[in-house]
Amino acid sequence: LRERAPRTGLLIGSSMALALLVALPVGFLAATRRGSAADWGASTLALVGLSVPSFALGTVLALVVGVRWRLVPATGDLRLPAVTLGVATAGYLVRYVRSGVLDE
Repeated sequence: LRERAPRTGLLIGSSMALALLVALPVGFLAATRRGSAADWGASTLALVGLSVPSFALGTVLALVVGVRWRLVPATGDLRLPAVTLGVATAGYLVRYVRSGVLDE
């Protein structure tokens, strides 16, 4: 447990930071342009982020970004898992931010 806790904490922190960096501006944009193409697109992307299972997205990212395009290592690197976990979290946060801004 002691060996894995630091990397797990780093993974959680980086996926949450990525989700916040994406979700806050996108959710705010969707709320301020209610009913526009930006709102529709943000809501659609949030729904897709919530709907795609993390194991499927992680597999696709590893195969495409890691193996096919060779942009990052397919294994042993925290970037792809952080993106995978951040996508679903960002989907939730976009919806929360949008509804929170609309309530104000």
